[in-house]
Amino acid sequence: MDLNEIKSFIKDVIEESTGSSVEYDTMLFDEEILDSMSILYLIGELESKFDVELPPDEVVQTNYETVDKIAEYVASKM
Repeated sequence: MDLNEIKSFIKDVIEESTGSSVEYDTMLFDEEILDSMSILYLIGELESKFDVELPPDEVVQTNYETVDKIAEYVASKM
């Protein structure tokens, strides 16, 4: 799976779960789109879809700041 497919999946999950429209560079925490509950949901979806483990100690804002950052992080775990 390439990076664009990962980005598209992440964008879709965020938009469906939060009801917010986002771009790949939208600051997800600064714009209050993601919160603790939505990030946990997103992590579960990412782990299931991409068969990766996203450890709790790596759930830091820099890894989940934008769709681009999340996609890069997930790709690094594949």
